[in-house]
Amino acid sequence: MTNWHLALTWVDAVVPLAQSRIELLHEAFELHSSNSRRGLDMMATVAVVVLLGLAVRWWFLLRDRRQPKSIDGVFVELCRAHHLNRAHQKLLRQWASHRGVENPSLLFLDASLWETGDDLPVAWRKRRVRGRMTMLYRMLFEVDT
Repeated sequence: MTNWHLALTWVDAVVPLAQSRIELLHEAFELHSSNSRRGLDMMATVAVVVLLGLAVRWWFLLRDRRQPKSIDGVFVELCRAHHLNRAHQKLLRQWASHRGVENPSLLFLDASLWETGDDLPVAWRKRRVRGRMTMLYRMLFEVDT
């Protein structure tokens, strides 16, 4: 036998062995890839569930913050709904105190609490204060047509 025949015999013996090894490697790679893919799918699912849970928790926290839990909270929410600033809130609180109203939110409901009498303190008789009170009254009780 010549070297050439020996080489071909060696190749004929090694090629099937190499092919079987390649097939084994291919199967192992496919198995690993599918396991890897399942792992990635599982991690993505867990991430989506965690993010969804955080979003729901955040929504509930925001909802709870918006719900007033006290008389003062109701008053602040009413002021916010009517676009009243802090100066307006302060004036309404002072007016409620002057009128002997414990809950300033009632000023948004009862127009009779806005009636003025002769018993106004000097500070409330000033034109600027009366003008602001008139403006607040109109914002709350007069309907634009």
